[in-house]
Amino acid sequence: LFINEQLMINPSPGNIYRAIQKDDFFNGQPLLNYLPFDNFPVVTGDIARLHQLNISEQMYNYYYSIFNLTASSPVSGDVPPGNIKGNIVNLNKPDKNALGYFGACSISIKTKSI
Repeated sequence: LFINEQLMINPSPGNIYRAIQKDDFFNGQPLLNYLPFDNFPVVTGDIARLHQLNISEQMYNYYYSIFNLTASSPVSGDVPPGNIKGNIVNLNKPDKNALGYFGACSISIKTKSI
């Protein structure tokens, strides 16, 4: 969410906003008039822009696991207690897990003048 080109939501773990959400109730259907966070005041003349990234269920599970492990810590940026297995393979040492996740997503951007 951007208001007047200023990023309003930092997607880092530990914030009060859920930057990653399941689509259990939408199941791939278009979202109409969706308001994810309504506690950012806007006034006449402001421009709001929302970016929605659409990711696969596997990618969601990977990022959600990281978010849950790090958000439970009172220290911002704390290291997860264990490795979260991604989908990248170490070809030279297959017994060693590579760190990370490779994925692609589509993005929807909506802009509204208030």
